[in-house]
Amino acid sequence: IFFKTNTLVFISKIQYTLNFFKNNKIKVHQNTEEMGTGNILRQIAIKLNGGCSFGRTKSYPTNIKGDFIGFTPNDIFFAWGKESAKRIAKTENCIDHIILTGDPYPPASHEKNQIIINKIERLKKNNVKFFILLLDSSYSDNKELTWQITYTKKMEIFLNKILDFQKSNPEIGLIIKSKKKDNLKKLSKLFERIKKLEKENKCIFINNNNELASHYSKFADFTFSISAHIQGALFHCLINSKKFRGIMYDDSNLSIVEKELYDIGWNKVIFNDVNKMINELNKYMINSDQSSDLGKWNSDQHDPFCDGLGGKRIGNFLSDLIHFYEKGFDTKKAIENTINEYSKVYNSDKIYEKK
Repeated sequence: IFFKTNTLVFISKIQYTLNFFKNNKIKVHQNTEEMGTGNILRQIAIKLNGGCSFGRTKSYPTNIKGDFIGFTPNDIFFAWGKESAKRIAKTENCIDHIILTGDPYPPASHEKNQIIINKIERLKKNNVKFFILLLDSSYSDNKELTWQITYTKKMEIFLNKILDFQKSNPEIGLIIKSKKKDNLKKLSKLFERIKKLEKENKCIFINNNNELASHYSKFADFTFSISAHIQGALFHCLINSKKFRGIMYDDSNLSIVEKELYDIGWNKVIFNDVNKMINELNKYMINSDQSSDLGKWNSDQHDPFCDGLGGKRIGNFLSDLIHFYEKGFDTKKAIENTINEYSKVYNSDKIYEKK
């Protein structure tokens, strides 16, 4: 019924987009949306125009076979590393080519870095000696049938537990990176508590849409995240900070789908007991044991480059792809030639072969 009702609308949208691609001589397309019928319709249009599309890792793929279906239905997909590539391959989307590029987000500029350093120094003057970077996530009361995310009460409990720990340990300073502007405002008491800490120079509150958590991670001694799924922001921090130690609080029991992570990292990098998590952090702080496995991840699987140049590699790949189109090659041959050029520079192991 749905398809019959919408068929004429879909055909009209495909025709409009196809004409746009033809008139503007577009062969390579990126749609910044991750999901929805618009993605699929644009993919049909670019195919009809003899072109191709590309996508990249944004939301971190789950480890559930068939999940993320309809997300990024692209010919080419740029993944950070083997782990994200393996996960996107499980989604069963029609992606023919997965390319490992490393993290494409830009590192902080010198000016931006200096601004962050100034914020850190203000807290140090207030006798802060240990920094915790705290990543919140989307939350709701989960009254809908789809998109079950972090339960509101669990978000409150988690954040208040960290804030209570900071209160009893005044040498701790918090860097709180909100998922989006005013994400925590609905939790009014918690929000006011954070704002008060900020005024007392015990907290840096990053409450806007234009900041990356990874720019702050190298100044943190520990990073904590909470999410119904593994957070991409947590891995941004891992990739961009060589001294990274991070922990995910698992509020939805991912042990069923994240068996490998739980086998090697339970109560080390992933916890489902917030009190146990804080107790382990407390022991780590008391002992200052740098050989401890607490919060230590293997970064090689998440970014084989770890140089902040993923965006440049993507740009070079697309430049070569357009070049081969301009030489008259069809899509299959243009992509094949581009992958060969990429492999010459970065080796064939940066092309992920779907199992």
